[in-house]
Amino acid sequence: MYVNKRIPRSRISEIYKDTNLISLKMSTTKEDIYIHNLYIEPLSHSTKDLPPILTTLRDLLKNKGGHIILGDFNLHHPLWNSPTYDKHHYIADDLLDIVSVIDAVLYTPKGLATRDCQRGIHHEKTTIDLLFSNLENIETIPRINEDLEQSSDHLPIETSFKIGETLNIPPNTKKRLWNSLNSELFLSILDRETSYLANLSLNSRESIDYYIDLLMKAINIAVDIAVPYKRGSQYDKGFWTQECRNEVLNTRCLRRLYTRYPNIETWNLFKRQRNLKGKVLSKAKRAYFRERIEKLSIQEPWSPFKWAKKRDKGASTLSIPILRKKDRNPAISLEEKAAFLREHAFSRTIEADLSDILNYRYPRPLEVEDRLTTDEVLAAYLRTKPDKAPGPDGVPNRVIHLLARGRIALLERLFQACWDLSYHPRAFHKAITVFIPKEGKDQSNPSAYRPIALLSTLGKALESVVASKLKDISERNNLLPKT
Repeated sequence: MYVNKRIPRSRISEIYKDTNLISLKMSTTKEDIYIHNLYIEPLSHSTKDLPPILTTLRDLLKNKGGHIILGDFNLHHPLWNSPTYDKHHYIADDLLDIVSVIDAVLYTPKGLATRDCQRGIHHEKTTIDLLFSNLENIETIPRINEDLEQSSDHLPIETSFKIGETLNIPPNTKKRLWNSLNSELFLSILDRETSYLANLSLNSRESIDYYIDLLMKAINIAVDIAVPYKRGSQYDKGFWTQECRNEVLNTRCLRRLYTRYPNIETWNLFKRQRNLKGKVLSKAKRAYFRERIEKLSIQEPWSPFKWAKKRDKGASTLSIPILRKKDRNPAISLEEKAAFLREHAFSRTIEADLSDILNYRYPRPLEVEDRLTTDEVLAAYLRTKPDKAPGPDGVPNRVIHLLARGRIALLERLFQACWDLSYHPRAFHKAITVFIPKEGKDQSNPSAYRPIALLSTLGKALESVVASKLKDISERNNLLPKT
């Protein structure tokens, strides 16, 4: 099931997912609306055993709120059959009993052909894609929308409900083409925006924080000018060509021709064009895939292997299923899941018992070199990968690499002040935590997710410098055990 990106993800919760049924909950100010999309495998008309999927649907309909039930039911009944089609499934009566519990009504017009195809000399035109709902604010009843046709035996159906409220549509997040970073332009803009930083004294923690704020502001200004945004639609596909578009349009045209003049000749024309379209799309995808693999094999030799390894383990999903824990109500909404994971991953801090070190006599402090060298700072930056996920500031390592190579003085001065004052700046304390599912674990369990903290790229470089410095001091003074 696809959900329009204009609907905030915080309003959509997945409450059930199986091979043939998925149910979502959409939160509104008036009531919760549940959307159930299901597929019932073809059954004999005389079958009386209720399919398990309908038993599950009956349980899901117990949730209080509005319900929309839609999908490919593969059932015939006089209530929705065309007058010339007299087939009748016994299971269809059970379906009507299940949806009547919530006072849901059938919105699919009687006799609306949702499956239109040719089987030999027989023209099959049936109504098996249905929509039931207990919502009364329907804006347009289900109708065939040929512009959405995708070469299927089933025709695309469109309907709309009026929820009665205005959604806070999140702004589109534009992606930048970091590979197209204009280095010369970036450095020239940065020089202009940071010309006064050399005059700022860094003799206090507050002045260091202020320096970082001004530096990050200058970097962002330079990025806005020197790094272009990705152009085109957010739905753009890399393999898509004009030939692909032409074949898709031709296939839709012949599909409409068969719908208007159903016979063996028009069906065969449509089938040949549909097969040709599939071949053209497959060829375009294959060419694009090979081109991408060739580039990655040169730039990052291990990337194709990692991609193939993940792909072999099956398709992943961006949605997190309902989280469950003993003696706790299940987490269904996005906010509840976030709170569940946060509570599980970040336990309360336990205060350390320091009573055993009250009278401890510390040895004489070691004498260390106060100055950080340019090579130490540069090495800390360049050992990071350029396209790793950035932290809250959104600045990737690729930009920091450019700073380290071209304007190392800005960073060296900052790190030296942090070292002298033994201070870790406030801006580097923030992180974005993402949860990665562990392989082979039950994803309804909070412990099946591994928290990953995305930190500021500047802050990670400072930590790397300090870690290297401490390592050298420890080795030089034999502070580490010989094991």
